[in-house]
Amino acid sequence: IAIFFRTYNYLDRVAVHADNARDVQVAKFAADNLKIIQIGQFSSAGPFFYGPWYYWLLEMVSFLPFGFLTHWYAASFFSLVFILMIYYLGNSIGGKWLGSLAALFAAISPAQIENSFYVWNPAIIPFLILAALIFLVKFYLTYAGIYIFLLGFVVSLATTIHFQSILSLPILLVAIFSFKQSVGQFFKNLLFLLIGISIPVVPLLYFDANHNWYNSKSLIVFLTVDQFRIWVPNRWLTYAGIYWPQTWAYIIGGSRWLSGLVIILLSFFTFFKLKNFESHKVFYLISITFVLEVILYRYYRGERFIYYSFFAHPTVILLTAWTVIQIHK
Repeated sequence: IAIFFRTYNYLDRVAVHADNARDVQVAKFAADNLKIIQIGQFSSAGPFFYGPWYYWLLEMVSFLPFGFLTHWYAASFFSLVFILMIYYLGNSIGGKWLGSLAALFAAISPAQIENSFYVWNPAIIPFLILAALIFLVKFYLTYAGIYIFLLGFVVSLATTIHFQSILSLPILLVAIFSFKQSVGQFFKNLLFLLIGISIPVVPLLYFDANHNWYNSKSLIVFLTVDQFRIWVPNRWLTYAGIYWPQTWAYIIGGSRWLSGLVIILLSFFTFFKLKNFESHKVFYLISITFVLEVILYRYYRGERFIYYSFFAHPTVILLTAWTVIQIHK
C-alpha cells in the first residue's frame, strides 16, 4: 500500500520547485566540484542559517547513479523506512497489533505521502524525531549509554537542520527525568547526552566563529526583539480546538471532527489507564513527551505553517493507533 501511494504517477507528483530545487542544486554543485558545504539553508523566520548536515546528506545522495530524480527517490525511500521504524516503536510499546496498525496509518497518512515527494530540509524531520523516540524507549528499557548518546545526537541534529525541531526538546527532558540509577551513573548518562547534543552543533559554531558570530547575534536579536513585532492570534481555545484537530486530520487523514473525536478519546483512555500505570510505562513516556511538546508549541510566537508540525507526525500516528486499539478492546 505504501509503495503504491508513493510511486503512482510519480513524475507528476514530485515537488521540484522553490526550496526543493535550491537544495538539490547546492548539493549537486558541491558533489560535482568535491566541495564541503559550510552552512545550511537560511531560515524564513529571521536572518540566520541552519547547519550544513542536511546538505551533506543530499551531497552524498548526489553520488548515487539514479539520474535526475535521485534525491526524490531517496526521500521516498526514507518515507518507506519510516513505516518500518514506526512498526518497531509501536511493537515496543503495545505489541505487534499496535505496531501493525501504526504502520498502516503511516502508509496511508496524507502528510507522510505528500512528504515523500519533497527534498527540502523539513522533509527529514519526521524521520529523525521517530528515531529519537525509538532511542528514548530503548534507553528507558535498557539504560545503555549508547542510546542516550544517540538520542541527544538525533534531537540536536534535527534542530540544526530545521530550528522548529526545538519543539522536540521535551524528549531530552523526559529522558533525563527517567534516569533512575546511582548518582555516578546519572552523571555518566548526562555526559553521554551532552556529547551527543554537542556534535551536530560544531559545524554551525565553526562557521559562525569565522564570520563574526553573525548567526548567533541574529538569532539573539530574533528571540529578544523581532519575534515580538508580529502579532498572531494565539489563545488556547483556538490552538486546542481548531489548530490541533486540523493538524491531526492532515497527518492521519479524515475530517477535523473525526480527529477531534480521536483526541477526546485518547485523552479519556490515557486518564482511565492511569490506574494501570506500571504496565503502560512506555506508553506514558511517549504521551508525556507529546503533551510537553504541545504546550511548548503553544508559546511559539508566529504563524504556524504546516511544516512546523512535522515533529508530531510519529506521535500522532502512534497515539491514533493506540486509541483505535483501546476502542477495539
